[in-house]
Amino acid sequence: MNYLTHFLIDHKKDNPNYNFGLALPDLVNISKRGWRAESKSFPVVNKNVNEIWEGYQQHFIADAKFHNSELF
Repeated sequence: MNYLTHFLIDHKKDNPNYNFGLALPDLVNISKRGWRAESKSFPVVNKNVNEIWEGYQQHFIADAKFHNSELF
């Protein structure tokens, strides 16, 4: 359900690639526990891939903020 929370908080209307990127870390973690792409930068491939990468990175930015909050 974590991917749903990321979507509800950070989604971009009319940008399905970005929204997929938001959910991607949780979806990958279902099959490969603990896997995470380590690179903070990503080569420019094309607009679609870059939007996915942007959403992917935003997922971890949001996680870091939440995990450092008093609520957590």
